[in-house]
Amino acid sequence: MNILILHAMGNPRKWLRSVSAFELGLPNFDDCHNYLVHNTSLPLPKFVQDFRFDMIIMNSSFMTSVFDRQRLNQMKTDYGFLKDSDAFKVALPQDDYYCSEELDKTVTEWGINLLYTVCPKHWDILYPSFRSTTGK
Repeated sequence: MNILILHAMGNPRKWLRSVSAFELGLPNFDDCHNYLVHNTSLPLPKFVQDFRFDMIIMNSSFMTSVFDRQRLNQMKTDYGFLKDSDAFKVALPQDDYYCSEELDKTVTEWGINLLYTVCPKHWDILYPSFRSTTGK
């Protein structure tokens, strides 16, 4: 399986060990799949848009782009092609309650197949649009 992993941890010298261990756990410990890990603080190589991925994982650091209007607009410009991908898309947001309307709108528009929330008891409040469409 070809898997694209997106994160926005920035400069590796400033990574928090716990965050990088979580966000890069699959490519670091799974040798059964092919991973392309992209740090979204860097320009996206053109070939990534043309490559067919089986799965796309949008880590929490990538999903925090919804917290800032300028970053969100840039994310949608640079990674809007993901909406049209037929890959299985997984989103791993954090702090779901912060900017939850924008987060709900983004995961719904992008056709996320699987959303892991840290607030499962409040799923219906935080993700009403997503629940009414895709809903997992």
